[in-house]
Amino acid sequence: MSESSIESVSDELLTGSTKKELTDFFHSQNFTKDEVSELLISRKRIKSKIYTRKSRALYRERIKTRELQKCALENERTNLLREIAFWQNAVYYEYNDDVFISPIPALN
Repeated sequence: MSESSIESVSDELLTGSTKKELTDFFHSQNFTKDEVSELLISRKRIKSKIYTRKSRALYRERIKTRELQKCALENERTNLLREIAFWQNAVYYEYNDDVFISPIPALN
């Protein structure tokens, strides 16, 4: 078979079939042993790229999830501190990442 026939094999065919199915298919299409080897190596590269892309996407998704969880915990913490300040008749405020709950001075 010629180089153009090797290039005509689609990525979907390479990645969507088992190695045995591919080998049988290539032999039925009169591919040579070298061409079959080249295609199987190409299959491995393509699958590796797909795996890498999926891994990176999963990693980015985990990072986003962690950031959202961190924001949710921070909001929950802030709400709890504000509620504590309210029930203690105090003022809640933040300054330079420090949290203060100060009693409201009595008016005489």
